[in-house]
Amino acid sequence: MTVCCQSLEDAARQIRDNVSEKYSRSRRCATSDTIPQRDYVLDFSKYKSSASEFFHDPRRWFQLTSNNAFLELLLQIPLAVMETTSDSRRVIDVQLKTHCHSVINTASDMIIMELAEYISKAENATAAADFDLAKSEALKPETMQNFAGQAYKKLTRLWPEIKKCFDLYIGVKETEEILLQPIKKKIIDVSSFTVYIFLLLKTVTLGFLY
Repeated sequence: MTVCCQSLEDAARQIRDNVSEKYSRSRRCATSDTIPQRDYVLDFSKYKSSASEFFHDPRRWFQLTSNNAFLELLLQIPLAVMETTSDSRRVIDVQLKTHCHSVINTASDMIIMELAEYISKAENATAAADFDLAKSEALKPETMQNFAGQAYKKLTRLWPEIKKCFDLYIGVKETEEILLQPIKKKIIDVSSFTVYIFLLLKTVTLGFLY
């Protein structure tokens, strides 16, 4: 299973685009769903037990019943069903979780990366002891409006494309929604924090005027 996952990683690295990432994730979803919960293994301990009983009681050699030692030895099936010991599903789940987080971050960054970076810088700037809004070109209302406008344009243009890609490579609405929810949350969180920074700067501006 580890080799299977590694082959998908190698293929994705060779293609190096979003299609490879979605294909890799979709194959992991499919593989995870098809892994059996139990393994079939050969268990020769049954033969060992039957052979021991065979020589232990020679009287059963010639019995014309189902208790015949020869029949029991010949018909013993060395196949046993037991819980999966290699934990293959866990290998897939770990890989799947990693790639899902990567897709979530990539999709959200396509829309709000520049705005998020700007908001982070603005937060750090306003927290500084020597912060002076009048000297900060980056925190002018026009600058914030520009970043927020770019994010909104990307949202309206890219969100339908992201949903279309998810539908193409996943095709299961419930799974798509599970992945889309954290993307929505990141976008909403950054947008909400943008409003917070705007109100904070407005408060600082009013204080500066008085």
